Amino acid sequence: MRVKFLFPDQMGGQRETVVDVSDNWDGNREYSIGSTGGNISHRNSVINNTMHNVRNMLLERSGSWGAGHLSTLKGDKDILYVTISGMPCVIQKDGTRYRLNGIMMAKQHLLYCISKAIYASCRDLSIDELTKYLYRIIEQTENITYALENRTPYKFVSMALNPNGYERSTWVDCRLNVEMTEDGYAIEISDGVWGSIDAKSLNTFIETYRFGRNRGNWRLSPEELWSRLIGEKPTSSQLKLMMGFLAQNRTSEMVADKSKAILKRYAEKYDWCKLTKSDGIPILYVRGKLCDWKITARTHLHTTGGAQNCTIQYFQPSGSWSGPFCVNNTHHGSCLGDQMVCRAMALRNDDKAKGIVHTLNITEGGRCKVKF
Repeated sequence: MRVKFLFPDQMGGQRETVVDVSDNWDGNREYSIGSTGGNISHRNSVINNTMHNVRNMLLERSGSWGAGHLSTLKGDKDILYVTISGMPCVIQKDGTRYRLNGIMMAKQHLLYCISKAIYASCRDLSIDELTKYLYRIIEQTENITYALENRTPYKFVSMALNPNGYERSTWVDCRLNVEMTEDGYAIEISDGVWGSIDAKSLNTFIETYRFGRNRGNWRLSPEELWSRLIGEKPTSSQLKLMMGFLAQNRTSEMVADKSKAILKRYAEKYDWCKLTKSDGIPILYVRGKLCDWKITARTHLHTTGGAQNCTIQYFQPSGSWSGPFCVNNTHHGSCLGDQMVCRAMALRNDDKAKGIVHTLNITEGGRCKVKF
């Protein structure tokens, strides 16, 4: 069976790649992968949508296709041969586990690796380049890649006295640096103090605090975390320094600092945008090709996770602002600064963006009196 995948590109067109699957169904199928749709996920929505289609195509029988549509991996020892843009792969089912080219892994990681390889094959990579890319993402799980780029989340309960003198507990969310070492990985748990951890344990640690899963036994207090990674209990002074370090790396404070830095750096770099504030709320003015735009924050700088943390207005020829209206993020976790800057980049080229984002499809706009 031959399957064609169509992916959206940045200019509103499509890129395609072909996947050949060894099965008993002689036919063709086509998937058009959107950048939105379904539940907003922690991962890139294009990859998330590709994983959904790969799951239906290879690993699970879909009732809507009818019995015998695909020879999916339904038996305990089934083997499926897949060719991604010329790159051969062998997928095997071994009980409840799966193997990709002989390497055992969980089903979710298998789906992630195959989907990433399918998407990467759109970039006209050679078979050798695509094979090296596949093995790199096999060895380094999505969670570890995420942690190396964004730090790993960690949270613990902190006890403090309230104004009435009673002890109360609060959750402290923070982010910890992760680095690759010769023997595995290391997590910075205090200022300049790194604890060693192997890839499997690190992946479980990240899943515990990123997704709230209860696999393994990594729900640890700071003292327990130190003992597990360092191999001995911390002294009272070491624990005190560790608590101060974790407090300095609170997620909310880091996000607020990042938002401020992103907005300031962006506004200083380009002369077609201007950053102002109204009652402490950031406002970013953008001079587009068709008209002027105003991006206004809906929340405080420390907020993350929302798909619409800012609103957009455009200046009308009549001399007033039209809106506000919203543009959705395709995934969770973007800070406010990221969201405002991404929208500004699209609005700068509003003549092209309006053909991709339907809420930007204005017919006529004007120029405001803001000095850029």
